[in-house]
Amino acid sequence: MLVTAFSNITASTTSGIGSTALLGIGLPFFFAVIVFAGGFILLGMVLMRSFRSQNIATKELASLFAASPFPLLFLKRDGTIGRTNPAVEQLLDAVGVTHRRLAALEPYKSVMAHADRGEKHVCEDITFVDQREKREYQLRVRRVFAGRRTIGWMIGCHDVTREHHLEQAKRDFVALVSHQLRTPLSGLNWTIEFLTEDGAGKISEDQRQYLQQMSEAVEGMVDLVSNLLLITKAEGGETGASAVPVDLGVLTQHVLREFIASCTEQKLHVETHIPEHTPSVFIDPSLAHQVLDILLANAVNYNRQNGSLIVSVMEDAHAVQVQIQDTGLGIPVVQQHLVFQKFFRGDNVVRKETEGKGLGLYIARTIVEASGGTIWFTSKEGEGSTFIVSLPIYHAPKARENIA
Repeated sequence: MLVTAFSNITASTTSGIGSTALLGIGLPFFFAVIVFAGGFILLGMVLMRSFRSQNIATKELASLFAASPFPLLFLKRDGTIGRTNPAVEQLLDAVGVTHRRLAALEPYKSVMAHADRGEKHVCEDITFVDQREKREYQLRVRRVFAGRRTIGWMIGCHDVTREHHLEQAKRDFVALVSHQLRTPLSGLNWTIEFLTEDGAGKISEDQRQYLQQMSEAVEGMVDLVSNLLLITKAEGGETGASAVPVDLGVLTQHVLREFIASCTEQKLHVETHIPEHTPSVFIDPSLAHQVLDILLANAVNYNRQNGSLIVSVMEDAHAVQVQIQDTGLGIPVVQQHLVFQKFFRGDNVVRKETEGKGLGLYIARTIVEASGGTIWFTSKEGEGSTFIVSLPIYHAPKARENIA
């Protein structure tokens, strides 16, 4: 066909043009047409293969989506449900929740609000009750992209009932053991005190030193039991039972006075920036005292002789912050991600003081987060650390007006 067209073109060319000139003009044009047509055909074949591969991949993805034993649903950008799998339909049917009711549930709205702000991975707990039993699920959301464009969110419902039951069983066991240990430890402590005061007869100075060592060991066990009970209480969400409005500035001053003797012994320069009054925060005062005691004890005990301790309380529009800065050992960079874990103690701390349980900062974080706040730190090994606790400002509920 292309040869015929080319023949027609050459036949209609002006007779004054010689065959040599015609051949010089026609051949490049002919080859250009051939190359263009071949490239166009090749591009079409590549596109057809690409569309076919994409179609196969889409079908495979749909098959995997439908066959997944985990409840999954795909939410479009406009908020409508684009696709569900049989597992999620079975779950929603069992608990009597329609698509519309699911979208109205608070955990669902919370998780979507986080996802809408651009967070790629979001988790939120949600509880469903069906006719057979109470099940707890964790909604996990992942943003779905087409190239760089967001086309929706994939939502998975992960059953965490067993994990939650195991966590509760662990907390109950620790609480039971801790309560059972309290009584014999108290009795042992009383017996040691009785013997130390010559209640059973005169004792030698060596015997008195042995009893003193026993007393310190028992006190350490009592502290450990108390800490385990406190962790169990905080992890179980029981921190709000005795919460009241608290002035963190006043409380910080009170706790700091308990460390005056230790600061004097280490010749620390103590500097405070605490206003006379600060907005109240809503927290259990004894737990807030515990958090400040943990942070100040670390700042004093792991500080250097003639070092500095700076304690500040400040506020912004939404929160009150307590900042405790020291010039102590600091935390090695490679271990900073472990600071708030149970039983963690920095290598440089262990070298200085072998005793310690590594529960303090875990307890502090658990209490602060259970009270709606946050805790973080900055640190440089050999120069010191700064720990900051931030708690939301308490706003008293408005009294309802009686309408006559």
